[in-house]
Amino acid sequence: MLTRSDPPAPPSPSNASSLSSLSSTAPPKAPPITQQTILLAHLLLLLLRSPDGTVSVQAIKETLGSTARARGWEGGEDMATKIIYTAVGKRVVKIDRRGGSGGKVAFNL
Repeated sequence: MLTRSDPPAPPSPSNASSLSSLSSTAPPKAPPITQQTILLAHLLLLLLRSPDGTVSVQAIKETLGSTARARGWEGGEDMATKIIYTAVGKRVVKIDRRGGSGGKVAFNL
């Protein structure tokens, strides 16, 4: 049979020990920013800046290639292609190949 009395409150840790345990843990280290991360950010910025939300595959390859060359990275065009298909694989963007000219890239909404 249940009683109507309130159960006792659980014991709480002391404030000093709680603060010391919080300050002794180091924040997790962020992963390093890679060339692919930077180029993916440029791809997403291209799409966000586009008035209709689409950019041709060729324009993306040219822009990402020039970004890679400006930073002194080798294989800019190949990296651009890899970035496009990585974003497609992660379902962030899609390629609409209707209309020719290599297709248009847009966010996958």
